[in-house]
Amino acid sequence: TKFSPQIVMVNRGEEVRFVNKTDQSMRIVSDTFQNVPIYPEFNQEKTVGKGGTYSIIFTRAGVWGYHNLNATEGVVGIVNVR
Repeated sequence: TKFSPQIVMVNRGEEVRFVNKTDQSMRIVSDTFQNVPIYPEFNQEKTVGKGGTYSIIFTRAGVWGYHNLNATEGVVGIVNVR
């Protein structure tokens, strides 16, 4: 029902891996500004169920918000890339 940890700090070039440990489907997507993804590479192409994973290597420094497109409100997180 939420991301744990909700805020992750990594260095540029490091991978972040999301593992779905819930019974809900998971599809991680970048937060948007005026309906445009802020970090477009941060968009999982396929929904996964329990046990499914999604990995991304961050190539740009910044603070990147994301959410689970398939979940109810409040399932959000931040990746802080140095």
